[in-house]
Amino acid sequence: MMQNRSLRVVAFVLAIALIGYGGMSVYRQHHMVDTYETTNGTVVATSIHSEQDTKPSLFGDSKSYYPTVKYSYSVGGTSYSNDNIYSSAKRPGGSGGQSKAARFLSKYPKGKRVVIHYSENDPSKSFLSSRYTFFPAYFALLIGLLLFRDSLNPGTSWIRTLLYRHGSSRGKSNEGSMLADPPSLDSEDWDDDDDWPQRESASTTDAPGSVPVTDGRRLLLLSAGFYLAAAAVLGHYFLVSSQPYGYVAYASALVLAAGVVIEMKVKHL
Repeated sequence: MMQNRSLRVVAFVLAIALIGYGGMSVYRQHHMVDTYETTNGTVVATSIHSEQDTKPSLFGDSKSYYPTVKYSYSVGGTSYSNDNIYSSAKRPGGSGGQSKAARFLSKYPKGKRVVIHYSENDPSKSFLSSRYTFFPAYFALLIGLLLFRDSLNPGTSWIRTLLYRHGSSRGKSNEGSMLADPPSLDSEDWDDDDDWPQRESASTTDAPGSVPVTDGRRLLLLSAGFYLAAAAVLGHYFLVSSQPYGYVAYASALVLAAGVVIEMKVKHL
């Protein structure tokens, strides 16, 4: 019991930290894109930066390639130069092949006139593209929301299903384990108050969805709140950002949709 409580406390603290970090990162992107002044600039030089990966690649090339764009602009008669591509990052997030980096740079040939976003208080701070970056800001928000939900209601349905199947593969002795029927509260004995969930014998649990972790209404509110919040995070990104959208954003949307389907299938919603 104490171990389970400790894990939930850790999950809750981590969830708050991730939500705080993600929220501040998204706000910072929004603030810079919304408040920075704009001026015309010129692409001075482009290049492809390569880094040696620490782990060997299955595809032969163990290097990651990143595009860099250097541009110049003038504010109040003073010339500046910079190479920040996005408001939150100097270069596109994630790694890719050399051809991918080359395709990105094809949009910024040397000498091209571009719009530069710069800080009115410090014109040396600038970025090239107003496109929002999904990782890590929005991704941290989604993970934080998931952990927050599970810290209040241990074991999201599709996570519980995976854990149950993993535990069952080790032997029938694990069928009544804590993974198959995680408690929603950590008191040693339940009282008879109707406001508290009633714990049932593990022997009556044949599937991870047969015994709710909390009462139906509370679980419904937690589930609805989580999916609405997660949908709002993804919706905000796709609404304010410009194409091409990040691959992690598409993957997160698919995982969220799959989570809804699986939870409805196991009758937790």
